[in-house]
Amino acid sequence: MSNTAMKQESFVIDEARRKKVVRQDRVPVEPGSCFLDFKDFQLEITNISPFGCAVLAHPHQYEMLKKASTAMSAFEADFIYKNTQTQHLSLRYARSESNIKSVTGEMIVGFEVVGEPLKMERIKALECSAEVVAKQIKYAMDAKRIPMAFKTFVYELKDWLEKLKANIDK
Repeated sequence: MSNTAMKQESFVIDEARRKKVVRQDRVPVEPGSCFLDFKDFQLEITNISPFGCAVLAHPHQYEMLKKASTAMSAFEADFIYKNTQTQHLSLRYARSESNIKSVTGEMIVGFEVVGEPLKMERIKALECSAEVVAKQIKYAMDAKRIPMAFKTFVYELKDWLEKLKANIDK
């Protein structure tokens, strides 16, 4: 066997001794906001990257996924963000582990995206627009608590001041 850098056929990673690494490209998502829709059931997404995602699966869902992953090379699913289908994905089962925070035995299942990467900029845009809408709704609800007589007075005063400014500017 040669000691050159080109000979890597015998390179093997011992999974038992392998240390888990936190991937820097994974982005956590707001709980309850993102799902993979497999037509028969949905799985909540915990984090995403352009090339994969992690989901929470109940024990019976995990068993279905595990069995199906041996029968098919890829899964088809829709990426759903707050009830909006954003992208159709082809996914491959990557790995799984127990969710240590779960009291119901949920598993964290990792999928890699096959083909077109996950459109992160679209998801970020949806997150930002949802935040803007939420702020506007809060503003409208707060504005409803202001008495109408006060709102009318402020509007009339604003109108009077704008007309005064226009006359002064002339």
